[in-house]
Amino acid sequence: MKKARQALILCAVGGAFALFLGCGSYNGGSTSTTPATQPTATKRAFLLNEFGGVIDVINSATDMPTGNTLSAGGAPTSIIVMSNKKSIVHSSTGEIVLIDDATESVVGTVNSFPGATESIVPSKDGLFAYAAIPSLGEIAKMDLTTQAVTAIPAAGGLPGVRHLAITHNGNTILAFSDNTEQVAFVDRTNSDAVTAPLTLPPGSRPYTALISSDDSTAYILNCGVECGGTVQASIAVVNISNIASPTITANVPVRAATVAVMDSTSLYVAGTDVTTNLGRLDVMNLSSLAVAPVATAISDGLHTTMALAANNKLYVGSKACTNSGGKCLSVYNTSSGAASLLSGNASNPASGDVTAITPIAGRPVVYIIQGGTLTIYDSSTDAPQATQILITGKVSDVKEVDN
Repeated sequence: MKKARQALILCAVGGAFALFLGCGSYNGGSTSTTPATQPTATKRAFLLNEFGGVIDVINSATDMPTGNTLSAGGAPTSIIVMSNKKSIVHSSTGEIVLIDDATESVVGTVNSFPGATESIVPSKDGLFAYAAIPSLGEIAKMDLTTQAVTAIPAAGGLPGVRHLAITHNGNTILAFSDNTEQVAFVDRTNSDAVTAPLTLPPGSRPYTALISSDDSTAYILNCGVECGGTVQASIAVVNISNIASPTITANVPVRAATVAVMDSTSLYVAGTDVTTNLGRLDVMNLSSLAVAPVATAISDGLHTTMALAANNKLYVGSKACTNSGGKCLSVYNTSSGAASLLSGNASNPASGDVTAITPIAGRPVVYIIQGGTLTIYDSSTDAPQATQILITGKVSDVKEVDN
């Protein structure tokens, strides 16, 4: 895990930046230029800082703090940017805080989910948030306006439900449960009715899904042996045009599958081969469904985050990558086909769990949170750039809200 890269905060009397440091958020550290707050920004990123339960606002055009911080409740762990120019922040306590992105203001604490969750999806209109609650076997639906929380379905009808995926039009939610081969469908156009589930092959362990841009196809990641199943991991290609009768059109073997992203031509899927304890990355052609295995191993562990960035780069993050010596961050060049584990540098070592990978739109810059620290990478070199924003405390997530 990454050692603390926290310099002493000098509470000096003087300009606005010294005052900002005195509040306990930033320090200059190993930047190549003297950091200075930039009070206004038209391109911003929101950074969750568990220290003090705040959101730090970053100018993502210049990689400088704006000086503004927002209260995010207790121990914020994830932020979701919605289509209505608002964001929701989830804390480890279960609280949901609603943020107005445009005004950088806290609308308020909406409510708390009734149990721990690691998967939240918002409705397209930004009026509702749905969370998988495995301990209760239900999806909790939160009305972000009235604060009401209801269970889908009632009486724990989805035992062990852990991961959710939602179509682009917001009409259908796919729900994935532990230790089962079934995928449930929630029809938001029919009062959130849960339709008859789709059953995958025995031992598949469906984990999550990506949805095609036209919402007609779900690419379901079957985790297989890595998740306690009995068969090789695969991608199930499912026609979901009619969720009352979804149809599996293909089941494509891959080496491992817990996280994926796709562009217009390919689906990139990562996971860990538990027989060798090696992280694996495969590339599936969306037209032919042919799979090209990437020869070089990536970081092992549980892969939870992945993003395509500038310069034909795909960054992949995992947690608990013990076989990789704590190097949980990998990069793949989609043009050359080369993959490697990243080490960072002496000032910004790439060590520990990766919890967020956020490419900055229009720039060769990627904000990565690893080991509770923000590191800003240059995608042309796959190394930390010279200018960094060092943060006291522990950061957990970062999202760009203007792009």
